[in-house]
Amino acid sequence: MQKQLGRNNASSLFGVHEIPCDNQIRNLLDPVPPETVYPVMAEIGDALYQQGYLAGFRSINDTLLIALDGTDFFSSEKISCACCSETRLKNDRVLYRHIAVTPVLVAPGQANAIPLPPEFVQPQDGQDKQDCELAASARWLARWGEHYRPWRITYLGDDLYCHQSHCLRGRV
Repeated sequence: MQKQLGRNNASSLFGVHEIPCDNQIRNLLDPVPPETVYPVMAEIGDALYQQGYLAGFRSINDTLLIALDGTDFFSSEKISCACCSETRLKNDRVLYRHIAVTPVLVAPGQANAIPLPPEFVQPQDGQDKQDCELAASARWLARWGEHYRPWRITYLGDDLYCHQSHCLRGRV
């Protein structure tokens, strides 16, 4: 927009005179815990629901569909931090990863998806085994399932989620 029109939203909406570089944005945002924005994400979804904007997302048995899936958003064999999960590779090297379960409202024929608050895979969850996508999705259901229950939800997931004990968690 800056190149085409000589102005940008950061300037016109927020009075920003110079858009910060990626490194400066990271310097500003890295100390902010991700959980800080979860209430904002939930409020946006709630407002869309309350104002009827999600009616076009209704699907199976007139429910809204929430797709749960894990995604890696960082991996490296060289760079790591205290929040990294570790995966031992076949060559005996360690892959450091950041993984999150990223729930989204989806619907057949809808080009848009509505992101909901994520749940991060933690390097250790206090158990003998390392935390995983399935455990993170169970935490998400425990934290957010009751919040979204009045919306009449059908949860979607890949074969990782096809275990009776996990499916029963979605029946909050």
